[in-house]
Amino acid sequence: MRGRVLRRSLDRLLTDRAGKVLALAGEEAAARERSVTPEDLLLAIARLDQGVAVLSLERLGIRPRDIQHSIHAHGTPAQDDARTADVLRLSRLSAFEFGHRYIGTEHILLGIIREGRGAAARALSGLGAGLPAARDAVKATLLA
Repeated sequence: MRGRVLRRSLDRLLTDRAGKVLALAGEEAAARERSVTPEDLLLAIARLDQGVAVLSLERLGIRPRDIQHSIHAHGTPAQDDARTADVLRLSRLSAFEFGHRYIGTEHILLGIIREGRGAAARALSGLGAGLPAARDAVKATLLA
């Protein structure tokens, strides 16, 4: 049953909020005339300002505006479509590990951290949202 999350198409797995994050990230990327980056995804999570990802970050003492400032401090992201694909693959894996049959904002957040190669992951790490802390915060938020 859990294996479905690994096989289903992404659009059938996304929660409404996760779909909104992808749409907001697409708007951000289009405004800059480039493809969506993990940084766009993280900025979209912050811009949405709701969902399990935001609540989990707040549990770690990180506010959406902290993310925005930190991303901008780490510079312009490199254009690399493979990084975004990796984040989405790792989001799917995070959902599977939690035993979820959907991909929510929390899984995208964990995917960004797990990808670990760009400004988004560095910004989160610098704010105290490394993988173990973020995973624990997501678990606590889901149980609250």
